[in-house]
Amino acid sequence: MEKTIQLDLETIENFYSNEYFKVCKILNCMAGLWPYKGYTDKLWRRVVVSIVILGILFVPYLRGVKKWCGKNLAACSEDIAGTVFASGVFLKYLVTFANEKKLIQVYEEVARNHLALDDPAERAIMAKWGMDGKIKYMGYLGYLTLAGVSFSQMIIVPQMLDLVVPLNESRQRVTITMADFGIDSDQYFYTIYVTYCVVSVVSFFVLTSIDTMYTAIIHQILGIFNVVK
Repeated sequence: MEKTIQLDLETIENFYSNEYFKVCKILNCMAGLWPYKGYTDKLWRRVVVSIVILGILFVPYLRGVKKWCGKNLAACSEDIAGTVFASGVFLKYLVTFANEKKLIQVYEEVARNHLALDDPAERAIMAKWGMDGKIKYMGYLGYLTLAGVSFSQMIIVPQMLDLVVPLNESRQRVTITMADFGIDSDQYFYTIYVTYCVVSVVSFFVLTSIDTMYTAIIHQILGIFNVVK
């Protein structure tokens, strides 16, 4: 634990490409949250994510609240839930990249502490905690993938059944969302459907990139505590 480790960009990138962090790092890169990426790369990703969450998710739900509250309780409740979800996801994203410098300090300290370990027993402890973290965040990742796909694709089931098991007439379309996109929801059904899929994918990357890295980092810190106790 006394060895001094000098970190450079290559060392950090290699450390976070190991089996315990690789998936987290990939997700962070895709969401524009990996602090060691170039400024332009992070900027355009963050702009796209912000536009999708605020412009395509938050605003339509907020308009839906104004449209349906006092007229349709179910629609109003859905739009309120959507507004809260969108604002929560965006604030989580905003706080993460706004505190990039502090995260860099955390990432470098975790890497430095881990790389300073020479004793095989200490490395075994870190490996155990690293694997525990990976199992948990992979389970979380699997759950969100299943939930996200189910949530976004259930609305297209009637159209899929029309292709597989056709009836004499087309099945009734499921209302995708009660959010107000400012267009006819039946006439532009597939446009709203594609938009909904895009929003689901972007929200998925924001949530998983932040939560998986948080889980992995916490388990590395717990591993260090177990080494020094």
